[in-house]
Amino acid sequence: MRKKATGRGLITEPRWTRMDLRITGESRRMVGYWRLRQEDLPNLPHPAEMVDPGWDPKVRRKISTYLKRPAFALTYVYAGYSPCRLCGLPNGCAERSDGVFVWPEGLAHYVDAHDVRLPDDFVEHALGTPWTRWWRRIWGT
Repeated sequence: MRKKATGRGLITEPRWTRMDLRITGESRRMVGYWRLRQEDLPNLPHPAEMVDPGWDPKVRRKISTYLKRPAFALTYVYAGYSPCRLCGLPNGCAERSDGVFVWPEGLAHYVDAHDVRLPDDFVEHALGTPWTRWWRRIWGT
């Protein structure tokens, strides 16, 4: 894990891990996968380590919208919901992908409800996609 300075101190940024898709054999970068306890998958962060209430609300809203975009492929659907690691609410049962990254369906909940700041690599990617550039051109945000 890397420590990154923010407006409210240091937050932990996870090292990227990769997910190999079973069907296509392709590889995607993982974001938003969390551990439950320290002894569970220690290479994954806990979302509490990534809370940043000082994150620019406009950027947070754009990232949340990007994560929920319906055009993204569902890579897997599971038989039950994953609970939010911070509040315990049911939080999605599928994975989404934009072709480069893969994330749990409920990742936007962490961004919206708990101010979880996603790693800069993902944010830069999401803000730099043609869809996001189109949105900014139309809405000026």
